[in-house]
Amino acid sequence: QETTCSPNMNDLFGRGGEPFPADFAGFLGLLVPEDREEMQSWVETACTQPAVDPLMFRAQWPDGNIHWYEAVGRIIHSGPTKELRLAGVVSDVTKRQRAEELRALSEARLAEAQRISRVGSYESDCINKSVYWSDGLFEILGLDRGTFELNEENVLRLVYEPDRAGYLETFKNAQRTSESYEGEL
Repeated sequence: QETTCSPNMNDLFGRGGEPFPADFAGFLGLLVPEDREEMQSWVETACTQPAVDPLMFRAQWPDGNIHWYEAVGRIIHSGPTKELRLAGVVSDVTKRQRAEELRALSEARLAEAQRISRVGSYESDCINKSVYWSDGLFEILGLDRGTFELNEENVLRLVYEPDRAGYLETFKNAQRTSESYEGEL
């Protein structure tokens, strides 16, 4: 399987002046061993399907650093014999992947801090009428995330009935003024 690549592939894979592999097996050799089989399977699927989902994979640069990539490809029929060719684009998404990993780590730390301190957090999207609660808030209120339907109406039912009018007024005032508010359930 011959591989033809754009001239910037050497830079994209941190290879500098080294020649880029001329065949698919050589390309697979650039990938971390754990991702080679999935890449092989993705290419095989791409050769039989009109469209395939993008593939995330990792490659190790000559300096030892691991970079993340996303491949998007499709089959084209080319030449007088209408032979099948896989045409694709590969992008270095290392920064995006690292940012996602840091975000996930930050969320995990927040969840752990809330669990330890027995606090919870919430967000309310006033435009789309959606509500988000942290696991800690569900736990504090003794509610099951899987069975409690989280919406504004059900949240309001949790507010002590004599306090509902004041709660709604505080909430609506915060919407009007775009200021923070405090309230108790």
